[in-house]
Amino acid sequence: MWGLTLFLVGNITSADVTVCMRKLRYLQAGACYHVTIRTNRKELLLRSVIARDLLVTAIVHCQEKHQFVLDNFCIMENHLHLLITPGQPTNLSCIMKWLLGVYTLRYNKKFETSGRIWGGRYYSRQIRHFQDYILTNQYIDHNPVKAGLATHCRDWSWSACHHRSHGNRLLVSDLPAWLLMYLPEHCQLALPSSMGSDSSS
Repeated sequence: MWGLTLFLVGNITSADVTVCMRKLRYLQAGACYHVTIRTNRKELLLRSVIARDLLVTAIVHCQEKHQFVLDNFCIMENHLHLLITPGQPTNLSCIMKWLLGVYTLRYNKKFETSGRIWGGRYYSRQIRHFQDYILTNQYIDHNPVKAGLATHCRDWSWSACHHRSHGNRLLVSDLPAWLLMYLPEHCQLALPSSMGSDSSS
C-alpha cells in the first residue's frame, strides 16, 4: 500500500515544488498527506445525500484520471478529509485541482446554481511517522461522531470506515491485517446469515 511507503523508506531526496500565488507548496514524492478543504463560507453545501454522493462519484472519476491511493476519506456537511498518497508522475496539486474543479461544475449543474463551492485553498499536511498516520486516521474516522451525525464512525456512509467495514471497495482497498489491529473500525463486519434458508423441515 502506497500510503505506508513513507514509513518504509529512508530519506527521500526528490521533491515536487508547486508554485502558488500566495505560498510555495512543497510536495514530496511518495509521501502521504492529510488534506482538508472547506466549503465556501463554511456553508452546509454537502448536507444533502445527493451532494455527498456526487462528491464520491467525483473522487472515483479522479482516481481513474490520476494515479493515487486513498487510505482514508470522510465527507462532512461543510468539509472534506482525504488521506492520500499521490502516485507518479502526478502530484497532489494536480489531483486536487481536478477534483475540486470538476465537482464544482457538476454541483452547479445538478443544483442549477453558480459560483464557488470551495472556500479558498485546501489545507495539506504531510504524514511524518507511523503514529501520526494512525492518529490522523482516527481523527478522520471520528469526525461524524463528534459532529453528532453518526453514533459510530462505521454508520457514516460517506467515509472509508463505512466503506471498508461494509465491504465496499469502490474508493478504498483492504488494509493489511496488522494495520487493522490499530484501526479496528475498518474491519469488515460479518455478513448476516441468509434469512429463511433451510428453515423448513
